[in-house]
Amino acid sequence: MGMFDTFYGDVKCPYCNEIHEFEEQTKSYDCTMSSLLLGDYIDKGNSNYVYEFKWWCDKDRSKIFNVGVAIRRGQIVKYLVEDEIESTDIMKLENIEDGLGKRLLYERVCREANGYPKEELDYELNPLVNGYKFIAFDVEWEVVRLYRTNDLFASGHIEYFYEIKSKEHGIRIMRSSDVYGNIEIRTLELANKYRELYFNKEEGEWIMIEFKIKVSKEENINSYINKPVLNRILSIEESTNVYMFNDMPKEIVIGIISDAIELEDCYELTIKLWKEKIKIFREFFVGMELASISINWLKGGKLICIK
Repeated sequence: MGMFDTFYGDVKCPYCNEIHEFEEQTKSYDCTMSSLLLGDYIDKGNSNYVYEFKWWCDKDRSKIFNVGVAIRRGQIVKYLVEDEIESTDIMKLENIEDGLGKRLLYERVCREANGYPKEELDYELNPLVNGYKFIAFDVEWEVVRLYRTNDLFASGHIEYFYEIKSKEHGIRIMRSSDVYGNIEIRTLELANKYRELYFNKEEGEWIMIEFKIKVSKEENINSYINKPVLNRILSIEESTNVYMFNDMPKEIVIGIISDAIELEDCYELTIKLWKEKIKIFREFFVGMELASISINWLKGGKLICIK
């Protein structure tokens, strides 16, 4: 296929009226694997025209519609859909902020803490120790653990994969590589979507199990949100009512409290557990589902989940 560039943007679908993201590859420009966004100057000829292609409704891919990238004086100034392509007078469009799309995209990346931060973290610091703190997306992060290394292309270039957390965003996955440059931070949802990039086969999918639990009003409600749920899961042998600890690892994060609301006489917490994390205790859960959970509030703001 060779080299190409890619248009990225979003348009309102004429079928469902929702906003859909698009990415359209093109060989009409420099073909340097560049990302072409709103506000980028892409045509050195200072030309005025509409670059057209077809896209589809995310809810029904059989429904196809036309998209136009309006180029004014060589700059991407607007995205057009269907009749707008014919009805818009390109010469009446004004130029916009240079690099507007990239600025808006990075602002969204910062809000979601999902992508490549501008802050740099020296690759030579790897492997990072548990508890190591650094700044990315303008907030402080802490390394929870190094969970994987990968010899990229068997070339001796090692990628390091970490579980990290922040007060503002909770748990994320971070990749540090000297090949791709700097660091990459991803949500668990996106990492699961492209799991072959972020997890070994034995890691499995980090699917989140969500449920709710009520607790007494012993702390400020905001002190619960984004707190980690730890791995001290106790399996109960019902015949003897004996708690079985064995040699389980201590205090590995297996989930988070994603939300908390105040009821009349208690707080209702929304807890998300990563299915893969509790798989290491599978010998205790054979033939059973995780039916119930209780939590203890510990000094220092940590939580223990108990089976």
